[in-house]
Amino acid sequence: MSRTIPYADLGKAPNDLIGKGFPAASTIKLSHEGTVPFGVLFKNSLTSKIDGSRVGLTIEPEYKTKLGDNPVNIKGKWTSNDELEASCGVSDLVQNGTELKGWFNRSRNDKKNIEVKGGLELGFTNDTVNVKVKTESPSDLSKHKIDAAVVAHYPQNIYWGVNLQYTHSAGKSADGQSDSDEERAPAGSWGGRLHYIQPDNKGSVTVAYEVDPKSKDNHNVQQLSFTWHQKYADTNFATSFVLPPGKNPYAVFVTDNKYDSRSSVKSKVTVGTESRLAVAYTHVCNDYMTGTVGVDLNANKLVGGSGGGDHAFGFEVKLK
Repeated sequence: MSRTIPYADLGKAPNDLIGKGFPAASTIKLSHEGTVPFGVLFKNSLTSKIDGSRVGLTIEPEYKTKLGDNPVNIKGKWTSNDELEASCGVSDLVQNGTELKGWFNRSRNDKKNIEVKGGLELGFTNDTVNVKVKTESPSDLSKHKIDAAVVAHYPQNIYWGVNLQYTHSAGKSADGQSDSDEERAPAGSWGGRLHYIQPDNKGSVTVAYEVDPKSKDNHNVQQLSFTWHQKYADTNFATSFVLPPGKNPYAVFVTDNKYDSRSSVKSKVTVGTESRLAVAYTHVCNDYMTGTVGVDLNANKLVGGSGGGDHAFGFEVKLK
């Protein structure tokens, strides 16, 4: 049975093409992925700034098993930056297509304080709808958040998605101090995506009206974006136009060309207040190692302008 795409995956292909495959600026990364004999998949990575500062280690285990006839997926994540995550999901409870997951997270918040939170996630999917409801609460129960997403698949190749978030504050912060009136007030936000996949599955168009997940400002202010993705032969193209409220619009253009089974080149041009040009070359050295080298250039400075960040260089090695 075909499964309806979850809300988070509407437009995932072009977003991955735009955001992945380029080494992080001024960073060297070594990653490894492998399965140990008793069935646990480990994804490990070691990152460091080129100057040797800010070294970080990440370990992500994943184990899939069964509880009777129900698939069970257990995931974890540990980083050297005081971050710890764990989740356990059980699928096909009561009815096929359902999943119940418990999750836990321990990390540093924006104020650099340790924050512990957790919750439950309930989902259901079939060939017509995909529904997910996720709860989140800190250890002191000072706030409670509900995140619900619904996707309807109708007609063929078109997906309609709506995401609703609501946060209720109990009026006390984690350190026992009273929150401000703004923090105590219930906060709600919503977003929507319209996603079209071509019949040959070689391209898609996504229109989104939602809060920018990467922005720490204007948490409840939506922005409009248009993303297009197309594949011709061995080349992928993606374009994204974003209209942020109160700010200048910007656009991103990406191409990913595979020259042969071992080599590919990705290029990304960002046009906006700060225009940048990024290029990444990936080569499969052998069955066990892949290397990627990339540069991220300030396009304004290339043409004699000023402002914006400096040019940057990155390198990544993946081992299997």
